Amino acid sequence: MPLFGSAFATEEAPAISFVTRAEATMILLTSLGTTVPEPTTAYRYVDVIENAWYTPYLIDAIERGMMDRPSHGLAYPHRPVKRSEFLKMLAVAFNLPTNLSHNYVDVNGDEWYAPYVGNAQRYALFPHISDGKLQPDALMSHDDVTEAIRRVLRQHPTIRRVPIRSYLSTLQDALTPLGQSAFIPVLMPQTTVAGVQAKREPKYVTSMMVKQAMLGVMQNNPISKVTKFELINMVNAERRANGLQSLQENPALSRAAEKHAEDMWKNHYFGHTTLDGNTYVDRISAAGYLIPPAGACECTIPCNCEPFYTMGENIAKGQMTAEQVFDDWMNSPSHRRNILQPEFSEIGIGLFGTIWVQTFGSVGFKSMYL
Repeated sequence: MPLFGSAFATEEAPAISFVTRAEATMILLTSLGTTVPEPTTAYRYVDVIENAWYTPYLIDAIERGMMDRPSHGLAYPHRPVKRSEFLKMLAVAFNLPTNLSHNYVDVNGDEWYAPYVGNAQRYALFPHISDGKLQPDALMSHDDVTEAIRRVLRQHPTIRRVPIRSYLSTLQDALTPLGQSAFIPVLMPQTTVAGVQAKREPKYVTSMMVKQAMLGVMQNNPISKVTKFELINMVNAERRANGLQSLQENPALSRAAEKHAEDMWKNHYFGHTTLDGNTYVDRISAAGYLIPPAGACECTIPCNCEPFYTMGENIAKGQMTAEQVFDDWMNSPSHRRNILQPEFSEIGIGLFGTIWVQTFGSVGFKSMYL
């Protein structure tokens, strides 16, 4: 959530822990007690890394029909799972009935997920729902998934019960190189040497090499700048549609966002507080956001103005495009609230690897002697 207060405020926005597609398949298949075979088709998906912790579960889930078979070579293992997607995964994994009646007012019978929705009401999977709305696009938290599986297992004692372990502390970052990778043959362009056509020899790359190449493109400065520009445009289009002013990019906010994204990526953590205890307020302040720029006040050097401000931060991990991360943020109430916060006037974007950071702010200066 955004922060309102003086320069001495230290409150921070809570990080929301959502279940990814990879995590959901692992949790469901482990809870089912099934034996997951070694995958033979992982190489088909350039964003799935051989020997990663999630690969056997994700590929098995695709083969079982728990999720649609990727059509563009991307399985999106790190994309957060929507409530509608989880209901299908759960129904297929546990062989639950489909097309059950329900009273959800926001579910159209023609939607692809409609056959699985009745289970949410039958097993009371989401007890906090009180307005008759399923909210199929809401993201599933780890607590949501754990509780939903427990409620199903309580009513189906014949399903093998496997304790749902504390998987959060043991999950590996799927973007970290892990051992050997399967080889993908790539036929190189044919060449001619001294009038003689050379034989085309296949070169071999690994899925990890493909992934690193994709990340390299994302980190390339011109592309990265275009991606950030796209994201800011999406934010401003949404704000204008809601009658709000557009946000201006601020260099100090961008510096804070970029440094935090890089720090999380290189030090293998994900949160609003750094490993040394700095909050987003500390980082934005350290980037110089609260220092009056030239002409911001009438003070002579040194300036004696006290800043008054509003700050906020959104973070995300695993998305490969600006559109993906924007959609995920807009489907989360607290992140959406930051994007549509009327008090904000400026924005900064940070991107490193597949970690995204949005910083928001609005600042003014008032002389301490007035």
